[in-house]
Amino acid sequence: MRSAADNPRTLWLIVGLCLPTIAAFLIVLSVTIHPNMFAYLLMPLMLIAPICLLSAIAVTFYSRHTLARQRLRFACLAILLAIASGIATLMTVARAVV
Repeated sequence: MRSAADNPRTLWLIVGLCLPTIAAFLIVLSVTIHPNMFAYLLMPLMLIAPICLLSAIAVTFYSRHTLARQRLRFACLAILLAIASGIATLMTVARAVV
């Protein structure tokens, strides 16, 4: 049974804040496979993604006591996926520039 403090909207807020980083990685992957117009979306996403990722970490840290254990694991998994996507994005862009 879910407690009153366990709000599922918090989990989806965290996942939503992780999406810009994952979207930036998918755009970089798409551009490396086939150059297209999506590369113009990359710069705004690379500016927004770290702010959103830090916000997701802050929301997770703030609400870690109120989230159910399974939701907290899912939130941490989404954040780790976003961090891995951000690192892969930076490595791919750095390799393409050099």
